Amino acid sequence: MRWMKPGKKHKLTVFLRRVSSEQQNLDMQIAADKKYREKLHEEDYVVLNEEGVSANKLSIPDREEMVKLIGMIKSNQVERLYVYDRTRLTRKFFEYLELIDMFREHNVKVTFTTEDAGYMPFNNDLLIEGFSAILIEEEGQGIARRSRDRHRKFPSRKYGFEVHKDDNGHKSYTAKTEEKVKLQALFSEAQEVEGHRDYAELLINQASLLKKGAEDVARILFDPFYCGCEMYGEHFNRLSHVEQIVTIEDFQKAHEVIDSFQSVIRENLDARKDEVILKPKCGYCRDEMKYKRSKVGDSGIFSCSCKSQKVELGVDDYNRMLLHNAQLMVDSLQLGKIKNKAYKLIDKKSEHHENLIHEISKTIETLQYEIAALSPEEALASRNRRNSALAKLMDAKDRRKDIRDELLLLENHKVNLQYIVKKVSNLVSKEEVVFMVSHLIKDCYMFHEVAEMDFYYNEFLDIQELERKILHDNQSTEQQGA
Repeated sequence: MRWMKPGKKHKLTVFLRRVSSEQQNLDMQIAADKKYREKLHEEDYVVLNEEGVSANKLSIPDREEMVKLIGMIKSNQVERLYVYDRTRLTRKFFEYLELIDMFREHNVKVTFTTEDAGYMPFNNDLLIEGFSAILIEEEGQGIARRSRDRHRKFPSRKYGFEVHKDDNGHKSYTAKTEEKVKLQALFSEAQEVEGHRDYAELLINQASLLKKGAEDVARILFDPFYCGCEMYGEHFNRLSHVEQIVTIEDFQKAHEVIDSFQSVIRENLDARKDEVILKPKCGYCRDEMKYKRSKVGDSGIFSCSCKSQKVELGVDDYNRMLLHNAQLMVDSLQLGKIKNKAYKLIDKKSEHHENLIHEISKTIETLQYEIAALSPEEALASRNRRNSALAKLMDAKDRRKDIRDELLLLENHKVNLQYIVKKVSNLVSKEEVVFMVSHLIKDCYMFHEVAEMDFYYNEFLDIQELERKILHDNQSTEQQGA
């Protein structure tokens, strides 16, 4: 891949490959695009490999290599994209439509490397490619459905069951005697629950008896496998290979009682799932405080019982304080200083990479000259020497290509940095601050009446402005208290 100074126009070819799991490999896709790579100079293409990346499970913003590709295309660095087929890009309809628009807008030529002669090539007609987008999403959903169906009917293991396999590999499931009694008691008690707190207590008590988590117990109560069935809507389909632990009637009776309670518990738990933004430390012993989640999904608490003092605070109050101070810090950042320092670091790294490329290029020239200077007789007489020189030459070229790839990414970092600085300067929303707290506040030490915070980026803070804001907040709080 060739890195060009600003002002020079040179576009690259990108080879994108993807497999969904670590058990798969890229060999077939590598073989398919080999004939295209062989026609290109090593400096003129980039390879992006995604291994163990499921396009069904992950959206494009969560796929690192796709984010790199999109960044390169949007900065007009890509002329052509080679990819095995459409499903390697995405399996989602709307994501594929967005990619089509981007390819068209930036004049990216797309070539599918599959050797299937009947596979439809990429078409700039939005209607035709849009139809293909429907097909790839259907295929992706079909794979996901088949996988879920297989797991639902034939799980590798299931609490309370022994799993058996016959000579043909067919599975059957028989109930374990001790667990069967416990599970029957669970479904029986669920029919007697009288409120969502009563239901929560049932989950907690049964979790102790079954040696499972409370949420695991809830999953058992909602799993028709325990009545030897799978469900399609309201219909129960009997699984002949599964022994019934509870009857369909008992399963239904339990659900008539607990369905509404489960939704309340679920909402509370979902609201509290990510409530710990940054774990506080005790201001007296300096140890991390312990988090205790509420049994029924209410706000949890942080506590520390050190020898000298006992500190305890609610998570909601702590989070409000954290977010408020993080927002004050963002508002007090001197963004120009951050941008300039980041640019200097990137430029320094880029200069180092350019020097390495220059040194490796000289090594390559020397090796090429040594190989070319060998006469046919010398080449035959010193085959080991020639092969060694060729191996060194290939290694040097690979190393140079890797460094050029890194150099291009450094340039992309500059583009991304401009966007980030612009975003922060246009004010960060409260929702976005939540995700920034751990990158802004290093530690928070809690005392009985006050909190002590260690910030990152102190050198970029307008300390006077931050102190002014904090003083203003304290005065407002005192006035409200009065």
